[in-house]
Amino acid sequence: MKRDCQASAEPLLSCCEMLSTPGHATRAWFVHGQKWSQAIAATTLLLGLVATPSGADGILPANDGTGTQVTPTGNDHAITGGATSADSQNLFHSFTEFNLLTGESATFITDPAILNILSRVTGGNASLIDGLLQVSGSNANLFLINPNGILFGPNSVLNLQGGFTAVTADQVNFADSAFGTVGTPDYAALVGDPQSFSFSLENPGSVVNAGTLSVLPGESVVLIGGQVLNTGTIAAPGGDIIISAVEGGNLVRIAQSGLLLNLEVETLTAVSDLPTTTFTPASLPELLTGNAIAQATGVTVNPDGTITLDTSDVALPTDPGTTIISGTLDATSGDRGGNITVLGNTLGLLGGTLDASGDSGGGTLRVGGDYTGQGPLPTAAVTFIDGASNLVADAIANGDGGTVIVWSDETTRSYGTLSARGGANGGNGGLVETSSLGFLDTQGVPDISAPNGLAGTWLLDPFDVQISAIAPTDTAAFPGGNPFIAQAGGPAIVSWLDLQVALGTGAGVTVTVSTGTGGGDEGNITVDDFNLSEVSAGATLELLAAGDIDLPLGLESTAGVNYDFQADTDNDGNGQINIDDDFSTNGGDVALQGAEINIDGFFDTFGGDITLAADSMTGNPAIDILLPVFSDGGDISLTSLSGDIVIAGLDAAGGDISIRTPDLIRVEGSPSIETFGGAAILVEHGGNGNVPFVVGDASTNGTFETITNGIDTVPFDSYLASVTFGNIEPPDPNLTPVPN
Repeated sequence: MKRDCQASAEPLLSCCEMLSTPGHATRAWFVHGQKWSQAIAATTLLLGLVATPSGADGILPANDGTGTQVTPTGNDHAITGGATSADSQNLFHSFTEFNLLTGESATFITDPAILNILSRVTGGNASLIDGLLQVSGSNANLFLINPNGILFGPNSVLNLQGGFTAVTADQVNFADSAFGTVGTPDYAALVGDPQSFSFSLENPGSVVNAGTLSVLPGESVVLIGGQVLNTGTIAAPGGDIIISAVEGGNLVRIAQSGLLLNLEVETLTAVSDLPTTTFTPASLPELLTGNAIAQATGVTVNPDGTITLDTSDVALPTDPGTTIISGTLDATSGDRGGNITVLGNTLGLLGGTLDASGDSGGGTLRVGGDYTGQGPLPTAAVTFIDGASNLVADAIANGDGGTVIVWSDETTRSYGTLSARGGANGGNGGLVETSSLGFLDTQGVPDISAPNGLAGTWLLDPFDVQISAIAPTDTAAFPGGNPFIAQAGGPAIVSWLDLQVALGTGAGVTVTVSTGTGGGDEGNITVDDFNLSEVSAGATLELLAAGDIDLPLGLESTAGVNYDFQADTDNDGNGQINIDDDFSTNGGDVALQGAEINIDGFFDTFGGDITLAADSMTGNPAIDILLPVFSDGGDISLTSLSGDIVIAGLDAAGGDISIRTPDLIRVEGSPSIETFGGAAILVEHGGNGNVPFVVGDASTNGTFETITNGIDTVPFDSYLASVTFGNIEPPDPNLTPVPN
C-alpha cells in the first residue's frame, strides 16, 4: 500500500511511505522536493544521525512487552496502549524510533487518572521532531527520553495540560525501581513521580530546540542533555523553565524547594546503575548536520566542526556540559513571574532573552548557579552573556522586583541588559548578582530601580577586585579571542562609572562588591578611581573583602552616600582598610570594619554617623587615624576588640562619642575629644587599674588635650576607670567584629 504525501507550504521534510514488510514501512526521504540521494551531494554529510533513510523512520513502537501501539491517521499518530504502574498514575511507552515531520502530530491518548507519561526511545537514532506533541484524555506531564539526542525543529509545538520534559538520560529513577532505555522493567513497581535521571554515557546526547515549546500557566518545561542549544521559544507562564547540560556519569535530581524547582547533580558510582547496552549519541554538530529540520534551527556547522549562530560570529563550544541560549525563555505572568534556570559547565547567552516578569512581582532567573554560588544547584565554570542578551525579572504593576543571578566558578563575562525593577504603582527593586568565584568582567548597569519604592541591590562577588575607570572590553581581549575560555588570573575590573550609575538608581539602592579567597588571590578590593558625585541620597555602597580594602586616592561624595566597608570577612585576622587620602560624605553614614583600620586623610561625614570596629591580632593599632575626624552632628563610635586605638582627635559637633578598647587609647591632636550641647561621651580603656588614662598626656594612654561636651569638661588628670558623660547606647553588634 502507498500513502499520498501530505502537502504543505514548503515543507522542510516530506516523505512517501512504501510497503516493505507487514507492519513496518520504509521511507524514501525528500528535502524540499529532492530525493535524499539527489540532495545529499549538495549538503553536508550527516554523521551518525541520519546516514541512511531508515535513520528516521517516523514513530515505531518497540516490540519489548510495553504494549505501545501507534495508529497513523492522516498526519496524526495516535499512541495508545503502554504499561501502567500499580498506582495507575504513570503510563509508560517504548519506541525504537520517534520522529515527527513538518505538519505531523503525535497524540498520546490516556485515562484521566494518568499523571505522568514516560516515553523512551530504545533504538540507535536521535529524535527529529518538527510537529505537534499533544496529550488527550488527561492533564498528564509528558516525558520524552532518548539517549541518542532530541532535536525540535522550528515547527515543533506542544498541546499539553501538564508539564514537558525532554532528556537524553538512559534511565529514569523512581523510589524503588527504574525505567531504563534497555530491558523490560517491572512497570507495576514504578509508582510515584520520577525522582532522578541517570546519564551514564561518557558523552550524553544533545537536546536542541528551534521550535515553540509552550505549556499552560504554572507548569514546567525541562530540557536536559549532554549539550543543550535553544534558538527557539520556551514558555511556561508563571511556571518553571530548566535548561541544563550535564556531563556523563552523573545523576540529576529535580526537586521542589518552596516556589523554586531545583536541580541537583551527583556522580554515579554504582556499576549496577549503568545500562547493559552502549548507545552512540550524535555530537551536537552531527545532530545539526544533514537534515532539513536541523538546517532550519538558525545554526551553521562550519567545515572545521565548530558551530555558529546565524546571528553571531562567535564560535560556540561543543564540549559536553555546554548550554547555549539564543532564543527566548519566557516565564512571565499576570501574577508573580515564574522561575528560569540555565545550567551547565559552559554557558553562553548570545542574543538570548530570559524574562520572568510578573504583574504583581518579579520571578527568579538563575544562570550558572544560585546566590553567591551556594546551595545544591550545580555551578558553571564559565558564563558568557553578550551585549544583545536580556535578563529581566521586573514587577510590572505592583510588588517587588525579582532576582537575577549570574554566576560562575572560574570566569563570568556579563555584558547584557539585566533588570529587576519594582512595580510602577508600588514595590521595591529586586536583587541582581553578577559574580564569579574566579574572574569577573561586567559592563553596564542593571536596572534595580523602583518608581514608587526603594531601589534594590546589585551584588558583584569575585575574588580580587579593582575599581577604576576602564574602557569597554571587546572580544579581542578574551583569551584567544574566545569568550568561553576561563581567565587565567588577575583582579576583576569593575568600572566606578557603572557603580556610580547604579547608586543613582533611586533612594535605598545598595551596590555590593564582595570578594572571597581562592587560587592565588587574597580577596582584596582596590579602588583606584572613585568620585561619587551623581548618586541618590540614601544610597549605600558596600565593599566586603576577605582580604584588604585599599583606597589610595580616598573617596568623596557630595550626595550623602552611605559607606559600609568590611575587610577580613573570613575572620582570619588578615584584612585591613587603608584609606590614604580624603574620605568624606555629604551626610551619609560610614561603617568600617576589619582587622585594622588606617586612615591618613581628611575624614568628615558632614552629619552622617561614623562607626569603626576593628580586631587587630598583630600588635599594631586596631584603629589608626592620622588627622582629626569630624561628623558635624553625627554620632562617632570607635570599637576595638583587640589592639590600641590611635587617633588625632574627634569632633562630633553635637553628636555622641564612644571609644572602647580592652587595650590603650592615644588621642594625639587638639582638640582631642569634643562635642557640644551636652552630648554623651564614653571612653573605655584597658588600663585595668595599672595604666591610667591621662587627660593631657597621650604618650601612653590618654589625650593630648581636653575632653568636653560643651557643658562639662574632663579635668587634666589620671583616670583608672572609664570616662563618661551622659548615656550612650552600645554599638550595633552587627558592626562589631567577632573575635578570631
